[in-house]
Amino acid sequence: MKYYSYNVTVLEILPIGSVQPFWLEYLQSELESYFSRVLISPPAYLPLYYNERGQVLADRLLDNLKEYPTRASRVLAVIDKDIT
Repeated sequence: MKYYSYNVTVLEILPIGSVQPFWLEYLQSELESYFSRVLISPPAYLPLYYNERGQVLADRLLDNLKEYPTRASRVLAVIDKDIT
C-alpha cells in the first residue's frame, strides 16, 4: 500500500495521564510521513469524569481539551483509559 505524504502541518501528540512512551514514539514514527513535524508533549493531567461503568466521559474530556494550550495546528490526544 502506498502512502502519500502531505506534510502540510504540525501535529502535537498530547498524552493524557500515564501513557507508555513506547506508544507515543510509535505514533510519532508512523505519523511523520503525513505531517511536516510531529511533536510529543509532556503529559497533561486533566480532570477526568467517569460514568457508572468506569469509562471516561469523552464530551467532558473534549471540553477540557478546548482550553488546553497547544503547540501545533493539529492535536492528537492519547489516553490510557476506556472512553465513552
